[in-house]
Amino acid sequence: MSHEIVDSNTFFGAFPRRKLDISKEKLFATMRGHGVRCALTLSTKGIFYDYVQGNAETLKECASEVTLMPVATIDPRKYCGEEGEVESIGKGFSLFRLFPDLQSWPLEYAPFLKFLQELNYVRRPLMIAANACGMATRIAQLAKGLDIPVILTSIGYWTLSEVILLMRENRNISVETHLLDSPDAIEVLVREVGASRLIFGSGSPFTYFSTAFLPVEHASISEDEKELILGGNIRRILGGQPCP
Repeated sequence: MSHEIVDSNTFFGAFPRRKLDISKEKLFATMRGHGVRCALTLSTKGIFYDYVQGNAETLKECASEVTLMPVATIDPRKYCGEEGEVESIGKGFSLFRLFPDLQSWPLEYAPFLKFLQELNYVRRPLMIAANACGMATRIAQLAKGLDIPVILTSIGYWTLSEVILLMRENRNISVETHLLDSPDAIEVLVREVGASRLIFGSGSPFTYFSTAFLPVEHASISEDEKELILGGNIRRILGGQPCP
C-alpha cells in the first residue's frame, strides 16, 4: 500500500560543523526520490547564525513551493522575551522548533520559560530536541499546564522507556520518529501509547531518509496506523495542514 508521506523533520541551508550537502536542491531530490508529498522545513541559518534572518529565509524559500511548509525557530540565548515577539515571529508559520542540543542551552533557562508562556498564548505547536536521558522529563514538567502540542524529537532506544511513561501521563506529548530505528521501537510505541502519538520525520538531508522511513514502512502494525504516523498525525496537529 502506498502512503501519503509528510516529513515533519527537514532542513536546508549550510552545516558549519562538517561538510554536508543540505541544500534545498538536495532536499527536493530526497523528497522526489521517496515520494514525499510535502515537508516541514527551516533554514539552518536560524539554528547556527541568526534566527530572525533564518526565519525570513525559510519564509522566502517556502513561499513559492507548495511542497514545503515553513517552520519557525528562535535561539533563546538571543531572546529577551519582548511582549508580542513570538506572535510576530509566528506569522506565516504553523509550528516552532527549538534546538537545545545544537545550541547548548539548559532547559532551566529564563528565556526558554518565557518563550513557552508566549507560545502557549499564540497557540502554536512546539517541536524540541530531547536527545539525552532526562531532557524529555524536564520538558514535560515545564510544559505541564500548557495547552499546545509538544513534539519531542531525537528520541532513540536510550530514552524510549522515559518517553513512554511521559506520554502516558501527558496527552499533549508526541514523538518524532527519525531515530526510532532499533528493532520493534515503532511497534512498542504503538502498543504502549497508540499510533496517533507518533510523527514521521527523516532528518533529511542531515540523515538518510530510508533509515527513518523503513522502520515505519516495515513495522508490524496496521496500514491505518502507518497512515497516521506517515502523515495523518502531523496534519491533525497543524489543523489540517500542511500540503496542498
